[in-house]
Amino acid sequence: MIVQFLFQEIFVNFFIIILSVYIITKINIFQNVKTLQALFIYFYHSLFMIIMIFYNFKNPGDSNFIWRSVDDYNFDLFISNGFMKFILFFFKHIIHLSYSNLILLVNLIGTIGILFFFDFLKNNLSDKKIVLIFSIILLPSLHLWTNTYIKDSFILTLLFIFFWAESQKKNYNNLQIFLLILIFAIRPYLGILFLFPFIIKIYLNSSNKILLTLPLILFSILISVFLLIFLRHHTLDISSFNPFETISYILSRFDSIQHGSSFIDTDKFFLVNMISYLFSPIFYPFLSINPINVILICESILLTFIFFYLFKNYENNFNLIKFLYFLSLLLLLFIVSDTTTNIGIVLRQKWTILIFFIYILVDGQKKKL
Repeated sequence: MIVQFLFQEIFVNFFIIILSVYIITKINIFQNVKTLQALFIYFYHSLFMIIMIFYNFKNPGDSNFIWRSVDDYNFDLFISNGFMKFILFFFKHIIHLSYSNLILLVNLIGTIGILFFFDFLKNNLSDKKIVLIFSIILLPSLHLWTNTYIKDSFILTLLFIFFWAESQKKNYNNLQIFLLILIFAIRPYLGILFLFPFIIKIYLNSSNKILLTLPLILFSILISVFLLIFLRHHTLDISSFNPFETISYILSRFDSIQHGSSFIDTDKFFLVNMISYLFSPIFYPFLSINPINVILICESILLTFIFFYLFKNYENNFNLIKFLYFLSLLLLLFIVSDTTTNIGIVLRQKWTILIFFIYILVDGQKKKL
């Protein structure tokens, strides 16, 4: 029985790897990603998958816990962890994949997201900046947090594709709407933050703004009603609705951000908190010395230089839509940098914001230098 199980595991894993290589080499939507580059990124990404597998044996993460908890999933709530449980339930009990099979699929999903990011970088930076391009695309965190941490892998991949579509001349509104639905299902606050700038973009680009106004108003009302129902059913008693209580609750619910074993003191000036959040862990000297932390500290130093270079060569091509996205992410950064007290959560979730800032800076680079 054990031999049969091991043979099945090896066979399915081998099939997923072959399928992954086939998909990676056959994606033809990219403009500037060569086959050998795509394969290199896949195998480089897979190296971090192996690192995370060994790490998770000693430090089981959220994905392990959710994977074990889907056996008794009752389909109660279809967003956030509930949505992820539904996805995992499908893989585990409908397709009958094992956890190792799932890790390989997540590795493929993360690789596809990074390839979209790579194509965006190559589309917006000249060939003379190939060192800069690979300095960004090979940053360890991009590959660590898109492996095995299932929620983060999905979110980062969706954001990579969303901003790639945002930078294209071709209209990808339908694709972006689908991505926003998935983003909202996994992390509702991100979906809401990106929703309004996206609606404004559609409105401004519409040839018939009068006809579009009514659907947008109805859609905004629908979202507002949904949020009120959600808050009433899952958080607060709407009959005694208190806006300050609601804000306090939302702040406390950012992915269950609580004091952890690696506690961060956020009782500082808000700008210090925001910078520390983005460029952690170099501002947190209490971290234990282990290979992953050393890699992340070196990466943060490199990331600081990358941001300095991109900012130095930035041309002011801000428009209203980018400004609205920027304000949304700035608001998110202000909140999470003031409320997140666990270094592990910071190291993973800061990339949700960093990706956007890199998108803004790269999209505004001086061309053809």
